[in-house]
Amino acid sequence: MRVIMTLFFVLFSVTTPASETASEAEQTLSYVDDLHWQQRIILIWPSTNAQEKQQLVDFKNELAERDVSWFVFGDHRVYSNYQGDIKPDFVVKTSKQYARYVPGVVLIGKDGGVKLTQKSLDLQAIFNEIDQMPMRQQEIKNKAFK
Repeated sequence: MRVIMTLFFVLFSVTTPASETASEAEQTLSYVDDLHWQQRIILIWPSTNAQEKQQLVDFKNELAERDVSWFVFGDHRVYSNYQGDIKPDFVVKTSKQYARYVPGVVLIGKDGGVKLTQKSLDLQAIFNEIDQMPMRQQEIKNKAFK
C-alpha cells in the first residue's frame, strides 16, 4: 500500500508542473500547431492591400461560431483575432511552413490538415467548407441538443 501511495505522490508531483507549463504555452502562440484540435485556422498572405482584415472583422460572429482563429500576414507583422500573445518568430515560422501558398489563403482544420486554399479571401466558400466537415457537423448537432 505504501508503494502505491508513494508512486501516486511521485506521479502527481511530476504532472502538476507539466500542466502548469502547458497552460502557459497556450497563452503564447509559437506555431500554428499550438492550436491543433482547438481551432480552425485561416492564414492570409494578401497579394495586394486588399480588405481581408475588414471582412474578417465584419464576420467575427460567424468565425467565432466555427472556432476560427485568423492571421493576416504583412510587413513582417501579423494581424489576428487570437486572444493570447503571439511570439515574434511566429510570422517567419508560419510563412516558411506554408510558403507554397504565399500569396494566398489557407484554411486549416482542427486536425491540422490543409482543407482549402484560395488566391484571395472568399469567406462564403470557407464557411461552406467548414460546415461540411464531419467535426463541424457534430458541433452543430451538439449545440442543437443543448
